[in-house]
Amino acid sequence: GLAEATACGIAAALAGTAATFPASVVSRRMITGTVPGLDPSTSSVGVDRKRARASMGLFKAMRAVAEAEGVLGLYRGLGTASVRLVPMAIVSFASYEWVRRGMDAADARRKKRAGIEVDAA
Repeated sequence: GLAEATACGIAAALAGTAATFPASVVSRRMITGTVPGLDPSTSSVGVDRKRARASMGLFKAMRAVAEAEGVLGLYRGLGTASVRLVPMAIVSFASYEWVRRGMDAADARRKKRAGIEVDAA
């Protein structure tokens, strides 16, 4: 039913966010220059700073964060993101199911009018 589809949608959204969150955290930290081992005082001009961020690389930066702050440092802010994500997933998946069911019902009525046998499943 609708509740099951919405619950599955919430679970999928949370799983997807948890899987991609470390990359998001590290890329955000690379942009702001707050990755451990990335010297923010290299230059304020931008060229040296940009080169330092580029040479760090995502996986190297992930390793640096995990070594400095533990693996949980890669998930800092996940709770807040989840609080924002759950209502969005509820609305998104519930409305998708509602629209899909409405379209299925309209399709069944159209086929019935046209004399096409409708599958009961």
